[in-house]
Amino acid sequence: NAAIKADQTANLTQLNSTIYSAVASDMSAEEVWKVASEGFAHGNVGHQGFSAASNEQAMQAIIASAVNDGDVALLEALEGTPKMPNQPNGPTLSDEYAHLLGPAKIKAQETRNAAIRAEKAQIGLQVESAIQTYHENPSGEAKAQLIESLQQMPQTKAVRTALKNLTSKGFNNDPGLEAELAAAQARGEYIPQKILEDALDAGRIRPEVYQELAKAQPDLKNRAK
Repeated sequence: NAAIKADQTANLTQLNSTIYSAVASDMSAEEVWKVASEGFAHGNVGHQGFSAASNEQAMQAIIASAVNDGDVALLEALEGTPKMPNQPNGPTLSDEYAHLLGPAKIKAQETRNAAIRAEKAQIGLQVESAIQTYHENPSGEAKAQLIESLQQMPQTKAVRTALKNLTSKGFNNDPGLEAELAAAQARGEYIPQKILEDALDAGRIRPEVYQELAKAQPDLKNRAK
């Protein structure tokens, strides 16, 4: 008895793995149901052929894998799948397992939504990292590489916004440089006008920041006089 139980446990582990692979593949709902139902009926996992118990366990195994994968489409397709392949006009899986498939679809959708949110968040981090790398060493070539990198990413809102901002006037703005210049001004240090003009022309400081910093520079005052 112990040996039989051990075999059944090992067979069940293998069967669950097979079902998971079937769910993750491009098999149709009918094919997935066939793999699971026949596996539980004849796979030496504790059932002696097809039965209500073996079929329900097969459905539970499919649902577990589909929910884990967020595969709402498969669960919806299963609802219309004939319970018995040789009876296409007979009862469907929804007739028998609607109480299982309904809640499973909700859980699968939640899994899918969470995965989409996680993917978008990861892409957003990649966008921020790419832009930060550009700001650390801005150049025409670096900007071209940034554009190409963004174009190769999935076109989420964050990616599209970044690509749009590439053509905006303030894209090259460097808050770090603005802070450094403001600190230098606060300490009374002289900032050559050429440095301010170059930073403004490159878009690294905003016009209003330039005006504020330039007002305190002696050479600008002398030029005005």
